[in-house]
Amino acid sequence: MNLRTAILAIASTITIGAVGVTGHADDTKLPDYDITASIPATQINKNNLSAIDLKLAPGQEEHVTFYITNNTKKPIDLQLTGGTATTRDNGIINYVTGSQNVTGQVPYKVGDYITIQNTVTVPAAGETSVAGTIKMPDHAIQGQLVGGVSFVRTTSANTASEIPVILQNDTTPVSADVKIGRAALTQLTSARVIGVKLTNNANQLVNDATVATKVQDNNGKTVFEKTSHRVDMAPKSTFNFEIKDKVKSIKPGKYTVKVQVKTADMTKTATKTLTVTAAQVAELTGSAVAGNDWQQPRNWWKLAVGPIIVFLAVFLLGRYLLPARKRCGGTREDLKRKDN
Repeated sequence: MNLRTAILAIASTITIGAVGVTGHADDTKLPDYDITASIPATQINKNNLSAIDLKLAPGQEEHVTFYITNNTKKPIDLQLTGGTATTRDNGIINYVTGSQNVTGQVPYKVGDYITIQNTVTVPAAGETSVAGTIKMPDHAIQGQLVGGVSFVRTTSANTASEIPVILQNDTTPVSADVKIGRAALTQLTSARVIGVKLTNNANQLVNDATVATKVQDNNGKTVFEKTSHRVDMAPKSTFNFEIKDKVKSIKPGKYTVKVQVKTADMTKTATKTLTVTAAQVAELTGSAVAGNDWQQPRNWWKLAVGPIIVFLAVFLLGRYLLPARKRCGGTREDLKRKDN
């Protein structure tokens, strides 16, 4: 039995494998290449063709073969990488993240336990296979370790595919545990985003969660709200759930942010305070800082430094400039006496 994934011919698009073929934007064409992974004997659910989901003893190693079919008339070069799962800001799991970029408190980084060659060339209208190994860490864990293998076409199109890899010592479910963190207005590249930090504290995937958010001003008026269904979270990962992106205008002040996260076996709610400063508003609009920005604690140093600068200026004026003028005046008086 095989696990199959297909490639979307759209720049920087990640497609998770499943039975069937996902084609180009023009569905009448075949995808540029297909990837089929053999399902090993340690696969927990032989009917689950969307991921390599293995039950392994501590230290046990499993061999997996990937078959790649080239549907084009030219050779295709692919870069292969094993990585660890993280969660993007839109609540989508990135199954292949380099170990150096993994945040959170994952007990083990799955990418460090996947061994596979770095590159492969698939001949025109041909097929090739790539063998790899997946090893369970030496110590037993509760829950899931999640990562994946990516196949990136090294062309300007930069199309890619990920095959998820899930490792378990046993199949006992771990209870969901989602923490709702602080709300903030942050700048991500060129976009200003109002978001709230969410953390999956469990060694367990969170699938199809519903996240409902509402931002209200001091008068209880809702200024932004967003509800997202089918939010996924990698184990032990933290991400910024975007309530509103590309924020162009908002009044300074304190806002109330209401958040609810609901999974199949857990519902958690929290109320957070969002503080928007005049400086942030000025940055959004490209204008000068508002006149009352001195009220912000981070600008209090200006109130202290200002009087000191004035004092030093007056002191230096009295110390050096006035005595010089007296000396010049005295010389002129002595010359007058000599003339007389």
